[in-house]
Amino acid sequence: MVSSDYCIETKKLTKQYPGTKALDNVDFHAVTGTVNAIVGENGAGKSTLMKILAGNINASAGEIYVQGEKVELNNVDDARKCGICIIHQELNLFPNLTVSENIFIGKPSKNKIIVDRKKYIEEASKILDKLNYPIDPTKKVSELKVGERQIVEIAKALAEEDLKILIMDEPTSSLSNAEVEVLLDIVRDLKEMGITILYISHKLEEVLSISDYVTVLRDGKLVAHERADQINLEWIAEKMIGKQGQKNYRNSDKQIGKNILEVQNLSLFEPERGKILEDVSFELKECEILGFFGLLGSGRTEVLECLMGLRNGITGNIFYKDEIIKNFDICDQISRGFYMVPEDRQGQGLIKTRSILQNLSLSSESNYATAGIISNRKREQAIDNIIEDLQIKIGKTNDLIISLSGGNQQKVVIGKGLLTNPSVLLLDEPTKGVDIGAKHELYKIISELSAEQKLSIIFVSSETEEILSVSDRIVVLAQGKISGVYEGENMTKENILRAASAK
Repeated sequence: MVSSDYCIETKKLTKQYPGTKALDNVDFHAVTGTVNAIVGENGAGKSTLMKILAGNINASAGEIYVQGEKVELNNVDDARKCGICIIHQELNLFPNLTVSENIFIGKPSKNKIIVDRKKYIEEASKILDKLNYPIDPTKKVSELKVGERQIVEIAKALAEEDLKILIMDEPTSSLSNAEVEVLLDIVRDLKEMGITILYISHKLEEVLSISDYVTVLRDGKLVAHERADQINLEWIAEKMIGKQGQKNYRNSDKQIGKNILEVQNLSLFEPERGKILEDVSFELKECEILGFFGLLGSGRTEVLECLMGLRNGITGNIFYKDEIIKNFDICDQISRGFYMVPEDRQGQGLIKTRSILQNLSLSSESNYATAGIISNRKREQAIDNIIEDLQIKIGKTNDLIISLSGGNQQKVVIGKGLLTNPSVLLLDEPTKGVDIGAKHELYKIISELSAEQKLSIIFVSSETEEILSVSDRIVVLAQGKISGVYEGENMTKENILRAASAK
């Protein structure tokens, strides 16, 4: 039975990918003119559900109803005709066009030959006035702050003739505190206009402050749906987590030593984004795996980039083996014994047009050279050893790197770093984009590198299961600041999720 009170409703909505169900028989609904938060861990199915409702991808099975009528959302145009728009986490604006041009780009015009720019500017001003946030419609988007760009995206959606449902995917992830408050006020205004908001966010306190209803997804299933005024943070965290068992890759027998790295009051400021990190202080011990957990935009990656000399505008003190280090770049840090495995394996970790051997030896060529001449025998022996140690499944070392699976490509990126003989290994989302089997292989490798090769490791992850199963201690970041440090029995999903959601 389909309710006429629901602006949108799904019945047994399923999305099947090879080897996995991203959505599994999801019955979802949203009451007209309400804010509906959709929460869940990474991979829970939130974005998949929203992309289906926005016409970005097609469901494998199930039905969708808008205002009680069954609809087919085969593409974005179908969704727009039903009054559904989505604002993606990565904003979809043209920086070299003006605000008004961005708002009306792609919209049908009565006169298909002449573009009435004056009319567009007037209409854009009216829409922005509705949002109580006057932005100059003649200004180029490249000149706007991040929060203002988000507002232009909302204005773009309001320019649709009959907007009923606005999907917002992590809308505050890159905003400052002041910008967040402005955006949340706009969301409340949209609700007053009768627009139904589907709001994806990892920030649980924000979810409770803005939402009328909260829907929880876990492993592709809808596991809970409740009024926001009837629940609390603990309820949401419990529903997100479930009661699954957790495998532990921590090596309790290893001897964690003294501090190898000490960071004091690390701050990072950029004119475009403002304060990114503020007074971040922590220590990393010999043979320790120190987990860094936080939501998108919390500053996790920036900490690693600061340690590798990849960022300007930093203040604070960094001590390595009891000596302060200053004015360093990435080459200095690699020579010193640091190595970073970046989150973007394809874009930053590998050269796709080169062979497996060339990629593995990219950062360590000087190790095989005498008087400027590279010894191929020494290099090939080192490469063979690392392939065996990491159990990288290859055909021949001269095969192109793109011939390997995602998991084996990631092992190559880690192997490339190990060949520089580091003491400190910085891993940024090292299991991103690899299958579940490869993930567990990587967890085992990381644990062994710490216990057997005596490496000190900082392990950044947005997945609670893996950060808890691998880390000896966990530092949680929220909005550029440390919001909690946990070890032993205090390392729980509830604690790190609560700390990550702190304002």
